[in-house]
Amino acid sequence: MSFQSIRRTKREMVSSLDGDHSKAKMIGHSTLEYFRPDGSKVIRFHLTDVVTIAPDGSVTLDSGGFKTPTTKKRMNDYLPGGFGIFADRGVWYVSTNYDAPRYVFCDGMTIAPDGTVTGSSPDEEQRVKKIRKQIKGYCDAMKALDELPKPGAGDCWVCQFPNPTCTQSHLDEIYIHGTLILNAMREARDTDYVISLAFNTKKAGSMADLGRERAVRAVRRYLAGKMGLSR
Repeated sequence: MSFQSIRRTKREMVSSLDGDHSKAKMIGHSTLEYFRPDGSKVIRFHLTDVVTIAPDGSVTLDSGGFKTPTTKKRMNDYLPGGFGIFADRGVWYVSTNYDAPRYVFCDGMTIAPDGTVTGSSPDEEQRVKKIRKQIKGYCDAMKALDELPKPGAGDCWVCQFPNPTCTQSHLDEIYIHGTLILNAMREARDTDYVISLAFNTKKAGSMADLGRERAVRAVRRYLAGKMGLSR
């Protein structure tokens, strides 16, 4: 189950906040509106303050590393000032419309009341493109295997924990192992039957193709998520 498929309660979402938040209110699925002592209005999605509107009208954006369609929608739902976030070839941009000047989305970026954007970086665009290319190479290597490696004790032990920090090194080395594939397919909510097809059939025949395709799709999304890319 993916993190953002969890439905959070108000109590969970305010538990890590300081001060009195008795007036905080749920305004959507796992979405909370609350105010800070300085008067800032905050939209919290799960445990991340995705939109913070300061008393002077400046807006700060933060995906919390979860660049999912739902996170983007929450930001767009409550982002004032005519700005919006859109994805183009896997990169998030902030702009007033598709043809206007656009700014590469970076967590912590701020939009001033006069429309000035700070905290964006062209380096982020190049980073995303580089990682996208690495993920494609990783998935192409998976497709070329006659049989996917099964999870085993010899796999990366860090990948057995909820938030592995080894994803970049696996991409650099194109280290394909069963535990990573299994984690990806479970996060994608593939059934045990489909997972079994992925690991227990060789690359031949329609059923094997089904398991392989689902595994590759799940791994692509999983790697993108772990690297903080849009999915």
